[in-house]
Amino acid sequence: MSALIHLRDGVSFREARVHCGISPATAGRFFPHFVAWLRGLGESGWVRPPTTRAELAAVEAPYASMGFPGCTGSMDGTHVKAAVPFGLHAMFKGKESYTSYQFNAHCTHSGRVTSIAPIQPGSYNDITAFAQDGFAQDVGSQPLFTGYEYPIYTADGGRETMTGAWIMCDRGYQRLPFLICPADGMNLAEHQWSKRLESVRKVRPRRTPPSPLNQLISVKP
Repeated sequence: MSALIHLRDGVSFREARVHCGISPATAGRFFPHFVAWLRGLGESGWVRPPTTRAELAAVEAPYASMGFPGCTGSMDGTHVKAAVPFGLHAMFKGKESYTSYQFNAHCTHSGRVTSIAPIQPGSYNDITAFAQDGFAQDVGSQPLFTGYEYPIYTADGGRETMTGAWIMCDRGYQRLPFLICPADGMNLAEHQWSKRLESVRKVRPRRTPPSPLNQLISVKP
């Protein structure tokens, strides 16, 4: 319970002791093992990227039906409240109004998380987070993604085959061929395209798919 409260509210183990009666020293020793177990539970059957062409095609299909063929999912930084020593506030407090940990996360259109990059201080920007993201690097370098082929429509209504899967993101990331963000242009066509991309990137699933991880974290202390 102490570990879940720490994760949910970002409070210290000393504050969590009020609710649980577990000493900070005991909670501190237990927490790393709990997080390792929790992460293993999620990654074993839920939080994992596509590893075969069939899995990649299944992730890409909903995006293709909405006009974004070749997309492997959405990517963005996620902040979680963190209780850190006062001397580290400058490092852990970025654009949010509180100190936090940051995770560069990927998800599919259905809301399934496919990858979570290593933890970083909340002040780090998206470019720094991207440099530590193994899955994002794989999309730009591994044959499964760089060799992925899909059809697109040309301006005259014909069809053309493109090669190279890509990730949907915002403008905070590097300008790389496999990172697609809203356009900077102001003409009507680019504005409409960017508005559609944002609506797809920020979609929220109506129902969270069942998984052991979701069932665990939905239990209230």
